[in-house]
Amino acid sequence: MSQAVVWSQARNRVAAPDMERPAVELARAIQDAMVALFNLQTALVNFFAHKTSRGLIEAFQATRDILRADWEKYILFFQGCQGYSEDYISLCQYSATRKAPETLAFARDVLGMAKNLSREVSVLKTKHEKALSDLGKHSKKLPAAFRKQGSLGSSEVTKPAISGTLQFVQLANASLRPDGAQALKASNAALTAIDTSLRDLDAFWRDQVDQLASASKPGSTFRLTKEDLGKAEDMWRRYQSVIQRVVSSISASSDAVQVDPVGAPQQRKRIGESKGSSSFWRKLFRFFFG
Repeated sequence: MSQAVVWSQARNRVAAPDMERPAVELARAIQDAMVALFNLQTALVNFFAHKTSRGLIEAFQATRDILRADWEKYILFFQGCQGYSEDYISLCQYSATRKAPETLAFARDVLGMAKNLSREVSVLKTKHEKALSDLGKHSKKLPAAFRKQGSLGSSEVTKPAISGTLQFVQLANASLRPDGAQALKASNAALTAIDTSLRDLDAFWRDQVDQLASASKPGSTFRLTKEDLGKAEDMWRRYQSVIQRVVSSISASSDAVQVDPVGAPQQRKRIGESKGSSSFWRKLFRFFFG
């Protein structure tokens, strides 16, 4: 973490929470969850190819749909963070040439933005906790073959090196018969990692609010040198670059999760051709190329 003393940070604080690490880890965990949940649902489709699923496939599809809707909100949240960073940098530049009392009104405006972002990430955290809980409930209804190695709370997760929708489809369809237990384990791990990142981001924004509120009070004795302000500005410029990458990554994951699993071919007409395979690829072609 940068050792810069940020505008919203008192001099006697050792280190405020950092935004870069949890933001990057969140994007990576979403990518992992996208692949793992796809594989899990594919395994379910395969398992119940000739028997009733008792609504399990539909339940896991609903979970994927809910998560995708949440990921779209993550994008909006980080876009809000980008706007905040621009105002924060402007505040640093303004404060470098003004006396402390002259910066209070500007600081209160930035504080208002921080409060909004803090509320947003708190809501996102709560919604994800519910999705994680729902997955746990659905997991208890899975066949024993899925649950034998897929315990909730696993910290291990497969991290495929992918970027973008097309790469995801190539990877996810490389095996039409993924291991259900491993897919469940990877799903749990990825969703738990998302939960951890959201908690860390929640702590970061609560700290931003607390420290800006303290520094924005009339009569505050809080002061920063021009050097301190320059370091704070540099830190938020670094955050801007991080946010851009995170938004791009989450957008790709959100797009890719729209592809629905179809399972492995159940009947073969001849070598290299399977029943129903052409309709899947036609659907996939329409998804990418309209």
